[in-house]
Amino acid sequence: MKNLIITLLIFGSYSCMAQNMNIVKLQSTVPPKDWSSKTPDICFDKDFLQKTSDELYDAGNPNYVLLDLMKDGYINSTYLNNYMVHLYADDIRKPGNVEIPDDVRKAYGEKWVAFVKSINEPIDKNSRYDLYYWDGISTEDITDPESQFRANVKYAQYSARLTKRGELRLLKEMVADGVANPNRKIDYMFNKEGFWVQGVSLNKELGEKYMQICREEFGYVHPNLTKHSFKSSVNFKREIADLEKQLATTK
Repeated sequence: MKNLIITLLIFGSYSCMAQNMNIVKLQSTVPPKDWSSKTPDICFDKDFLQKTSDELYDAGNPNYVLLDLMKDGYINSTYLNNYMVHLYADDIRKPGNVEIPDDVRKAYGEKWVAFVKSINEPIDKNSRYDLYYWDGISTEDITDPESQFRANVKYAQYSARLTKRGELRLLKEMVADGVANPNRKIDYMFNKEGFWVQGVSLNKELGEKYMQICREEFGYVHPNLTKHSFKSSVNFKREIADLEKQLATTK
């Protein structure tokens, strides 16, 4: 098990701004087992990072934020540093432990809101968007266009909570197929081996249908992700109405 040293959070004064961003850095004292594929502290050309970030942004990949932060010197690729990047669409400054000037935080927040709008997702002012990167960022992640980091756009969006349309599609399909009663709370879970509703595995045809939706909407192809609970105890009628209301704001 890794030993994590969580540095003291530095609480800055609160200031009023339309959007915001912070970074929490966790330091690990033990390198990951797969570090042979990583290149710590490599110096990437800023122009290359900007070009790659722009490509990710245009492709709808929220990982562009991590490349921007590397380019600007706020995070690096060493395995000793794990990062949690939190972005907000509200006007409250949240604390982090990486010092970033207020004007820079605001610029990152404004770019993020523009990005969310560009992929036709609703702006959620009541919660934060999260980007996590553990065990450093490898040269392969950044330089290989087919890497998970760059190519699996839907999974990156899903990880950052940017798949409201996909969630709505999945819920509506389950109701239409009679798999879920819209007036009841339903537990469902999927992993690479199948799809379960109320603890019961669906038949092969339906299971494959919903797994395909998960691949298309959430990029669910990660080979190491063996178990994942997408939602738990969902009242489908209420959830569908809420998602439709949120998505109506993007029209």
